[in-house]
Amino acid sequence: MYLNSTEENVVYKNNLYFRIMKNTVSVDYPSHWHTALELIMPVENTYTAQVAGQTICLSPGDIFLIASGELHSLTAPANGSRIILQIDCSMLAGFEEFPALLYHLKPYLWITAQRMPDLHQKLSSLLYSITEEYFSPALLREASAYSSLLRFFIILGRELLYQKDSNSFSEISSKKRQEYMEKFYDIIAYINDHCAENPDVEELAAITGFSVSHFSRLFRQFTGMSWYSYLTRQKIIYVERLLASTSLPITEIAMKAGFNSLATFNRIFKAEKHCTPSQYKNKYRF
Repeated sequence: MYLNSTEENVVYKNNLYFRIMKNTVSVDYPSHWHTALELIMPVENTYTAQVAGQTICLSPGDIFLIASGELHSLTAPANGSRIILQIDCSMLAGFEEFPALLYHLKPYLWITAQRMPDLHQKLSSLLYSITEEYFSPALLREASAYSSLLRFFIILGRELLYQKDSNSFSEISSKKRQEYMEKFYDIIAYINDHCAENPDVEELAAITGFSVSHFSRLFRQFTGMSWYSYLTRQKIIYVERLLASTSLPITEIAMKAGFNSLATFNRIFKAEKHCTPSQYKNKYRF
């Protein structure tokens, strides 16, 4: 891997979609982001992550996933070890439910034995197995690690999406519920990909086949926020990446992200990030 400004370019070996590191170095990583999904599990001693304005002290055995594109920094103790996986999201992009799973991982997911004992036991066991295979001399070791990693996300996805979606559309029959969930998986992916184009509610409702009022109500049920709040949040995520990784003027960045008014952009950005775009740019660029 190497850093370009605050962007970490992750290099995968042997055409794999992931890489695993047994990290034992006492090195701190300043604020950076990458397109890879990152998974950290301390093995010996603690490890500290700063993500989305929060500081999380990880204990041995904790499983911590940082979503793609999230700015974060990492602080290591004087001694210790941890398993770190970096995963190319295209490995999972072909699966229909992945955009919804990725949405539920933002900005991070913290799994501990105390909070989610059953899920933690299954996932931590798989992580040790994946790591052992990845570094073993056995034939087809990479294929074995890859299949176990897919199993990891199947277990995680079923747990997260079942928990979230069982609370969504609760008044809708089970027969229709799956159909609705699939529609909203698609619409989340569409907004993520087209946020800078400012899709309006009529366009989004038409994609789902619902009326505007019905779409708006169901979107809030599915995500816990309005469609416009979700769109705005995705635009701010896009802006964060541009501020951290390019030298473009702030006005140009605002326009590229679909903000037609600089004053509106500055107001929304400050409300979301608690600082101005200029302050953010100065903080996160080397």
